[in-house]
Amino acid sequence: EFFRPDQPRLGSTDISYSRIVAGVMILAGIIWLLVKYEIITLPFLKPGPAAYQLSSKAQASKEE
Repeated sequence: EFFRPDQPRLGSTDISYSRIVAGVMILAGIIWLLVKYEIITLPFLKPGPAAYQLSSKAQASKEE
């Protein structure tokens, strides 16, 4: 990602569109982890369950 001459640039800068998308994905992942571990709270995101829950089909096949 640091040296990709085939990527389109923004104007005459060294910033490419893929670099911007990668940065946004990094920020989204960091925010998601902070919400998941309840370090920050956002009214529109909930931390979710602490453990995985099996669906009814998976539970039935596990019991067989």
